[in-house]
Amino acid sequence: TDDRGNLAGLLLAQLGADVIAVEPSEGQRARRLAPFEDDLAGLERSLVHRGYNRGKRSLVLSDSAQLDRLAAGADVVLENDALPFDVAAMGEAHPHLVTVSITPFGETGPKADWAATDLTLSAASGTMSLTGDGDRAPLRISVPVVWHFAALDAACAALLALAERHRSGRGQHASVAAQSSYISSNQFRMTYALTGDDPGQRAAGGQWMGPVLAQILNPCADGFVAAPFLFGPIIGPYSIRLWNWVHSEGGCPDSFLEVDWIGLGLIIDDDPTAMETFNEGTRLLGEFLLTKTKAEIADAAVEHRLLATPVANTRDLLLSEHLSARGYWDDVGGQRQNGRFAVFGATPLSPLGPPPALGQHNQEISHRQPSEGPPAASGATDEAPLDCVKVVDVSWALAG
Repeated sequence: TDDRGNLAGLLLAQLGADVIAVEPSEGQRARRLAPFEDDLAGLERSLVHRGYNRGKRSLVLSDSAQLDRLAAGADVVLENDALPFDVAAMGEAHPHLVTVSITPFGETGPKADWAATDLTLSAASGTMSLTGDGDRAPLRISVPVVWHFAALDAACAALLALAERHRSGRGQHASVAAQSSYISSNQFRMTYALTGDDPGQRAAGGQWMGPVLAQILNPCADGFVAAPFLFGPIIGPYSIRLWNWVHSEGGCPDSFLEVDWIGLGLIIDDDPTAMETFNEGTRLLGEFLLTKTKAEIADAAVEHRLLATPVANTRDLLLSEHLSARGYWDDVGGQRQNGRFAVFGATPLSPLGPPPALGQHNQEISHRQPSEGPPAASGATDEAPLDCVKVVDVSWALAG
């Protein structure tokens, strides 16, 4: 893989897999992507490469026969068309193998051969229609993220396929389309179009839902904060606590403590004063948040159990007391790097080492004796990968 799929291998490396990054002679694309350390370009200086290829071993591919030998002893092959080879033929030659392909629009269909970038996939997913000011052109998220959603799905697909292989001995092929991953993982309102509902109209930091502007993002004294103010059974209780806090700080009239923020939605279509009250609340909340810093809002959210969180920039993350207390950061050669993605009690994840230099592990990998792979398949099964797994789900609404 390259930057379009590197995250999948990184997650598997954190889970303990021996991940071999197979690269062309000039190095994979991630090594040439900015930003660079001290703004000086170089194959080992890309922060993209350093962030997503830690804990892996690098092999510069010499020929297709070498790749076939690697596949014979591997459990999983991840690919996103960064190197030319026949994935289907590889799977047929090695029935134990799990192969996972990341593509823009899928391996078949009218867009299968279309070129794609983060920008075009953001647009094709529809999510750009909800991003940006309502009276200007749509926008994508500034940092490229679309391929990362696909890489997350690819890692999950590999784990599910391995669970199946552990039972049946069979490998299989998984195909992940970045457009589909981004639709289902990012803006939940995109799924409304699939059922014939109105996906809504964009508004800066919020969204129009019929006549109601749900303003989620607001400026505060030193940046931005996400503090959704809505009515209804899910968010209404949080809105009640929000206005109790705002009132205690002198930011709203006494009448706001008497509004039924849970049931307001039931009368908003028939009672014009209900909409006026909601719109006035949106205005007052925006003015109030301008008087508070991100830290003050974060402290209030914890104290009063509010739906509010600062929009963190890089400096905020690096200085986060919470992340430090959780031991999130890894020290890699004196540099702070992203740490484990989850804290597991029985099987804690180990910190990953530095990213490999190009071809750093050529000799040790080339001289390794090929593995026989897992036992041959014991026979076909019609069971799905998670058959016999029981899940108790006590989540609710968006949290789940």
